[in-house]
Amino acid sequence: MRCRNYASEPISLTNLKRGTGGRSSFNGLIVTVFGASGYLGKHIVTHLGRMGAQVIVPYRSDPYFVRDLKVMGDLGQILFCPFHLEDEDAIKKAMRFSNVAINCIGKMNATHNFTQEAVNLEGAARIARLSKDVGVERFVHISALSQNENPEKFVWRPSEFRRTKALGEKAVLRERPDAIIFRPADIWGNSDTFLCYYGARGKKYRWERRSSYGSRLRLCLWERGQKTIKQPVYVGDLARGILNSLTAADSPGKIYEAVGPHRYRLDDLVKWIIFNCRYLPRELTIGKFDPWFLARVYANEYFSRVNPSMCFERLEHDSTTDKLSGAPTLIDLGVKLTKLEDRIHQILFIYRRLNNYWEAVGEFPEPPNPPISLA
Repeated sequence: MRCRNYASEPISLTNLKRGTGGRSSFNGLIVTVFGASGYLGKHIVTHLGRMGAQVIVPYRSDPYFVRDLKVMGDLGQILFCPFHLEDEDAIKKAMRFSNVAINCIGKMNATHNFTQEAVNLEGAARIARLSKDVGVERFVHISALSQNENPEKFVWRPSEFRRTKALGEKAVLRERPDAIIFRPADIWGNSDTFLCYYGARGKKYRWERRSSYGSRLRLCLWERGQKTIKQPVYVGDLARGILNSLTAADSPGKIYEAVGPHRYRLDDLVKWIIFNCRYLPRELTIGKFDPWFLARVYANEYFSRVNPSMCFERLEHDSTTDKLSGAPTLIDLGVKLTKLEDRIHQILFIYRRLNNYWEAVGEFPEPPNPPISLA
């Protein structure tokens, strides 16, 4: 009589590593990325595909908006699944075979379909709860460094984005105490919404270049930006930190604050951005919020609710100083932080004046780097 050795658990061939590592291999990770069509989500999918993970991309609306993600991984490694944030069965289906789930759904402003509370609070808690029900081993939630349950008012009204992000953190930890939470500061990179947001002001937002100011470009900041400190983080560093947290043994249940290596005063940072776009110092004026500017922001937010180029939530966020609480950072995850000074030129290249002009070497002086704030 011969005895056979049977496995105590069903063997799933999809969980077995294959290959020598890299894009054309499988490292055993099946990751569901909610919000993969967003700015951060695309970079997360890119890094996951590069390391040989299989990625499930839940999407809403037309698949046209996520089709570019198909080439970020090897053949058959990037899969798509239609879902709705309020459909629990669709969310479970998207995480059914995954051992990791990442939630980076979020937007600065509310839309016709979803409020800030429905996305940052209810939606985040729902995904965290269902991930536990289907057996997802690790859950990562993207919050915000500026989160605050009782945010102060700077311009119009207290930020709903900051309030719901803080409540969403507590709701996620209540559903999954082992959740990994990241609090990123302003994220910069190619085609971002931070450097390009200010770099495009001279070209895109023509109404800020009024005839009463002559050829000047006038930007409005809270207290002229002199009381706001920012510590922006590179999107590649944040994505790398998220991936490192998936394999770190002590990361479950921790909160990481994702910030860059340097802190800058907002007015110094904005001036540096504009000067890199070939504006002269005499052509830039930074002022306080005036009624004309606020009226334009209100009209822009009212008539373009889906994706306004400027809204009061953004003004409240830009007026908030980045404060660290002493929690672990990306450095604790083994990430070497990228300096803004090393890459700002290639990011703002398309927003420069006389962009097609082939200048001689040294014809346009390089603006000096902004002073680093110690506050």
